[in-house]
Amino acid sequence: MLTTLLSILLAVPLAAQGRVVHVDGTNISGTITDASVDQIEIQVGDTARTISPGEVLRLSFGSEPALVQQAKGFMAKLEFQNAVNLLTEAEGITDPAWVPPYTKLLKAEAFLAWSSFDKGRAEDSNRAFSEWLAAYPDHFWNARARMGQATALGRTGKVQDAAKMMQDLAGFAFDKNLGKQVELHARLTRCEVYLDGNEPTLARQRLEGQNGLIASLKTASSSPESSSALRNALRVHWIKSQILLGDAIEMTDGLSQAKSYWE
Repeated sequence: MLTTLLSILLAVPLAAQGRVVHVDGTNISGTITDASVDQIEIQVGDTARTISPGEVLRLSFGSEPALVQQAKGFMAKLEFQNAVNLLTEAEGITDPAWVPPYTKLLKAEAFLAWSSFDKGRAEDSNRAFSEWLAAYPDHFWNARARMGQATALGRTGKVQDAAKMMQDLAGFAFDKNLGKQVELHARLTRCEVYLDGNEPTLARQRLEGQNGLIASLKTASSSPESSSALRNALRVHWIKSQILLGDAIEMTDGLSQAKSYWE
C-alpha cells in the first residue's frame, strides 16, 4: 500500500514554474532565469522582473526530477546511502540548467544529515559543500551551502575554522544586503557549531545578554515592520536559539541549572 501511494505521489508533477517568496509574504511564479547573490531574475509571461536577494525568503525552480523526489523519500526514512546513490545519478541531468547545482547541494546536505549518525560522513559532506561552492560561488544558495559546510567542518573537529566561516558569512550577508534573516541564521549556525564541538561556553557568550543572539532574534521575530512570513521564519530561529542555550547551560552547569532555566 505504501509503495503504491509513493508511486502515485511521485507520478504527480509539481508546479512547472519557479516560485519566489518575498520577505513581505507575497510570491511570484514564473521562469527563474538567474539566481545569484546579486539578483534574482524571473520571467513572468512577457515581463522580466529583477528582485534583490535581500527581498527573497526562499525560492524554488520548478518540477523536481523523479530521482530527486525518490532521494528525498529515502532521506525522510534515514536511508542515506540510497539517497546519496540516487542524487549521484541525478547529477547527470543537465536540462533544465538549475538541476545540477540543486542535486549537488542536496547530496552535500544528505551527507551532512548522515553525519548526525555517522561522524565519519562529516568529511564527505565538507568536501561536497566545498566542491559546490567552488563550482557555484555566486549562486543564491551560497549562504545555505556555507552554513552546511560550517556544520560539517565543525563535526570534523575544526570548530574554530567553522565558527570563523559563520562570522565571515554574517559579514558577507550584510555587505551583499542578503537580508537580516541570513545574517541571524549564520550567527545561529555558529552557536550550533560551538555546541557540536563541545564549546558550550562560547555558545553561551553569543546567545546570552542584552546584545546576544536570543535577544536579537526575539526583537526581529516580533517586529511589526516585518511581514508575518518573515516573523514566522525568524521565530523558528528564536525558539531554536533558546533550546541551544538550554543545552549549553546543561553542558556547563549541569542538569539542575538547565531545569531552572526552562522553568
